[in-house]
Amino acid sequence: MKTIYLQDEQYNWQSFTYDGDLADALKSELESRKIAIGYRATIGDRATIGYRATIGDDAKIGDGATIGDDATIGYRATIGDDAKIGDRATIGYRATIGDDAKIGD
Repeated sequence: MKTIYLQDEQYNWQSFTYDGDLADALKSELESRKIAIGYRATIGDRATIGYRATIGDDAKIGDGATIGDDATIGYRATIGDDAKIGDRATIGYRATIGDDAKIGD
């Protein structure tokens, strides 16, 4: 069982608990928040994903990581545990961001 936090366009956060594949379990919630999760992307427990964020194919988002509004995480990028990616930040193809790192605001 994993918990994820999603933000809507009014900046309200809501927690969701799910089993299995995130994209399948929360499809309507992701669509309503305009969040795109790529094929085989993995999202860690307690991760926070902002409104209109895009997470590329095969990307890995660590436990407790925060992805800001309108942020883009590239193909096969890795975001470490408890890392914070700011609003509108772009993390490129195969980039690695370490644990506890902070990028952007």
